[in-house]
Amino acid sequence: SISQLKSGTAYEILYFSDFAWPHDEVDTNDFAALTKYEWKIRPGQTGVRIPQWKYLVAGPDTIRRSRKIIEDSNNPGGTNWGSGLLMALNGNPRPDVIFFMTDGNKSDALTWVQEVTNANSRGKRAVIHTTAMMEPDAADDLADLAARNRGKFTVVLANGQVMQGADFFKRRDG
Repeated sequence: SISQLKSGTAYEILYFSDFAWPHDEVDTNDFAALTKYEWKIRPGQTGVRIPQWKYLVAGPDTIRRSRKIIEDSNNPGGTNWGSGLLMALNGNPRPDVIFFMTDGNKSDALTWVQEVTNANSRGKRAVIHTTAMMEPDAADDLADLAARNRGKFTVVLANGQVMQGADFFKRRDG
């Protein structure tokens, strides 16, 4: 996906598990670095300091570096949607578009859908597109998150087939 970015596009890739971090600032294979960067947020929690992150500018070198980081990454931990999404919305300036991809498992998903939508409604609104990767357990919640934030929902099945949300639901429910 990042190979498709046009040169000059500002971007950042935020990993998330129990907390979120910029892909180019913390080595996921270095447990001590992850532990040092760690921060936590739970649904309904206020006053949490969400770390700042910086945009990268797409070009051959930055894209190559990002791809290498992704290929070499290890993503330990859980599936806390809120940490990644709230960190993304905390960008300065706020991103125009967020592409939220998850394994499709969920942890407090419904609560995070509402909290993220509320956070996104303050100030400039980002479009949030969602993708369930191989585990469509959270398909309904991901579709709801996308719909509430002017985005689209997509599923990538275990066999690599990509389905638009409406087609996935027709097949699942039909």
